[in-house]
Amino acid sequence: MESLLRYADFLVNAGDYTTLQEVATKLSKSASVNARIYRYLGYAAYENKDYPAAQTALDSWFSKATPERILPRDYTYLGRIQLASGKDTTKAVANLEKAAELDSTSADEIYSDIATMYRAKFKWAEAAAAYEKMFQKSEGKLLLNERFYYGVSAYQAFKGQSRAAKTNKEIKPDSTWLTKADSALSFVEQKAASPIYQATQYRAYIADEKDTDYSNFKGIAKPHYERVVTLLTAKATPTAAEKRGIAEAYGYLGNYSQYRDKDIPKAEEWYTKSLEFNPEAYFAKFYFDSKASSTKPAVKKAGSK
Repeated sequence: MESLLRYADFLVNAGDYTTLQEVATKLSKSASVNARIYRYLGYAAYENKDYPAAQTALDSWFSKATPERILPRDYTYLGRIQLASGKDTTKAVANLEKAAELDSTSADEIYSDIATMYRAKFKWAEAAAAYEKMFQKSEGKLLLNERFYYGVSAYQAFKGQSRAAKTNKEIKPDSTWLTKADSALSFVEQKAASPIYQATQYRAYIADEKDTDYSNFKGIAKPHYERVVTLLTAKATPTAAEKRGIAEAYGYLGNYSQYRDKDIPKAEEWYTKSLEFNPEAYFAKFYFDSKASSTKPAVKKAGSK
């Protein structure tokens, strides 16, 4: 049994979780085994996606171990197991945050887990809050991927409030979400080693949200959409998603020419380009369909998601 326990110590450090689960399961059946084998069994079962076994093992470990033997990583695994099972998100987040408090070096990874979980549930404000805690714990780190998703989450949090406000007049969308989103995405644009067009694209969407007075359409998203066009048309073979991005940007430029500059020939040029990249591009189709039916098109806001 002592040899197997030392072997389990080796396996957990080596990351051989398949063998570790086998060895730990065998050891756990001994009444005299060291309690830490339940920790190892919990880790291994989680890594092998055997979440019920992982939960049972870590429950045993926490019940048997003295407080000084509990490691920050134990809380990390417990929280991840609870997230994976989806049964108690509140307890999962509490355990993960406790792990981050006890070991700040793991904060990036832990808050990324929390934010990713909230994003998967479309809980954008909660995801953004998790990223904010990550940044507080990780001063000096670029974390560009996380800042991009923070910007997207903050933007979507505002959009969620805007949609809810249409049916509930008591809800007032918090425009600070847009400020936070734009700041994060601007940071990504400045610091990224190579351009990330999605950051520019979302900055365009954010600018759109600030330009809702169609009787005084300023077109403040125009520089962002122009940059999207520059970045994506430079590619030899744009992906389907990139083509849609180009079409969307051209659609906005068509709106700008039509409603801001009152330049219909230029607007039609932009709309035509939009359809070249996406035959179903909304704003271009709307314009030409309206023209064909001799119906004056209503003012629409481009780029809205």
